[in-house]
Amino acid sequence: MLFRVAYATALTAALVFTTACGDDSEDLDPSRSLAAGGLRGDAQAEQAAESNRAPEIASVSLNPAHPASESTLEAHVDASDPDGSMVRLSFEWKVNGALLERGTRSAVQLPKLERGDRIEVAVIASDGKLESAPQTATARVDNRPPQITFLYFTPQNKRIRRGDVLTAVPDATDPENDRIEYTYVWRVNGQAAGDDRQFDTKALRQGDEISVEVVANDGDAESPPRALDAIELVNSAPVIKQLPALEHQGNTLAYQFEAEDAEGDRNLRFFLAEAPEGMEIDAVSGLLTWQPSASQTGKHKVEVGVKDSEGDASKFEWEVSVNAVAPPAAAAD
Repeated sequence: MLFRVAYATALTAALVFTTACGDDSEDLDPSRSLAAGGLRGDAQAEQAAESNRAPEIASVSLNPAHPASESTLEAHVDASDPDGSMVRLSFEWKVNGALLERGTRSAVQLPKLERGDRIEVAVIASDGKLESAPQTATARVDNRPPQITFLYFTPQNKRIRRGDVLTAVPDATDPENDRIEYTYVWRVNGQAAGDDRQFDTKALRQGDEISVEVVANDGDAESPPRALDAIELVNSAPVIKQLPALEHQGNTLAYQFEAEDAEGDRNLRFFLAEAPEGMEIDAVSGLLTWQPSASQTGKHKVEVGVKDSEGDASKFEWEVSVNAVAPPAAAAD
């Protein structure tokens, strides 16, 4: 029997005694030591694998919460890995339980949907070795409110005077093409004064400020209100009541005109805008007189006007006819 001493590495400084019988061919097989090291490495790897933890998903939400048909829906995911590993996400999208898309995209383009359709996304987080439990989020296609696209009122492009009837003209669109109804709030000097589409200004005064606010409703939801800037009611021109009866004073024709003013202006003045030669009108009383000459037979256009102290005026037109009348025959003796 041969005893041989072998020295280990300087780091271990230990003696290793090996026993061999016969020749040296039965020395320690290095491969056996390597195999033992490999077993230890597998055990360490297995232990490391056992210590790895799966990623965790804290929350999944969908934006918007009430998506529209044929819009983009996005999933917001809060996920992390306890071991600090990189997290990869996978998504499975369904509409009313039917698969829409599966993959790594966090957003999906929705198809044409109806109100009430249900969209669901299931999310799984992976670190390449382990996966989280799936987390889901849902959304429903909801009714969306209409939107007022424009608003104006008539009459347009004119000064609004007392007595004008204003009409609100809105237009709105609805994403679901629902039937739209409107509600109106008219305000005078900031105070509510009417809720119809039309508003009569006859009870107002010069200087009053008028505005209107409109809301569109599709039966389930309302649009944001839309309002027009207030406009100021301006002075109204006086108006001649009517053509008065013709009076004769010999060969003189006479018409007594009257006028009224919405603001009660007492300083009205009459004038002739168009008249045959010789016709006159009293500016204060409104009495029109005319003594036509023999050469003025026929029809004549007459235009009488009246204005107030603000200078606003209105006119009244008509025709007067003059016929020649033969003098009566002389009485026989």
